Amino acid sequence: MTTSKSLPTRLCAANLNRLPRDVQIPTYDRAILTPAIVHIGVGGFHRAHQAVYLDDLLHQPCNANWGLCGVGLLKQDQRMRDVLRSQDYLYTVVTRDSTGDRARVVGSIVDFLYAPDDPGAVIEKMAAPSLDDGGAVRISGPSRMTDDNFSSAGDPAQNEKLHALITDLVARSLASTLSDMHLADLR
Repeated sequence: MTTSKSLPTRLCAANLNRLPRDVQIPTYDRAILTPAIVHIGVGGFHRAHQAVYLDDLLHQPCNANWGLCGVGLLKQDQRMRDVLRSQDYLYTVVTRDSTGDRARVVGSIVDFLYAPDDPGAVIEKMAAPSLDDGGAVRISGPSRMTDDNFSSAGDPAQNEKLHALITDLVARSLASTLSDMHLADLR
C-alpha cells in the first residue's frame, strides 16, 4: 500500500488510518473478535472470497463472534503464517472491473497456526468453546488429496505425515467436548 504521496506504508493495524481514503478498511473492533471458524488451507481463493464475505459480515452489528483462524499444513504455509503475522493478519484484496480498481483491507483473519509446528495448538483451537456454538472447521484445498496435488516438495514421508495430521486433527477435535462441531470440506 502507498499513501497519497506514494510513500510506502506498512500494512498493519496501527497504520490503517494512514492508508488513502479510497481504501476500504475494517471499521469493526478486531480486538474483540472471537475465532469461531478454523479454516484449514488459507489460499488465494479463500482470501479473495470466503474471508471477504466474512469481512462483510463483520461490518454488520453483533457479529464479533465470527473471527477466523487460518491453519497451514504444508511447508509453503510457513510463509503465509509469517506474512500474515507481520501484517496483524490483515491483507489487501483489489477488485477490478470496467470502472477501475478498488483496494480493500480484509480483517476477518485474526490468527494463523502452522500445524506441523504445534499440532496441539491446532487441536485446541479446533476444540475451542467458540466453535461449540455454531462455529465451523473448514478445509480448503485440492479436489483429491494425492501426492501430486497435496505435497510437501515431493517428499512421500512428509506427505504421509500431513495426511495423518489432518486425520488426527479432525478425529481429536470431534472426540473433544464439542457438542455441535460443523466440518465442511470445501475442496
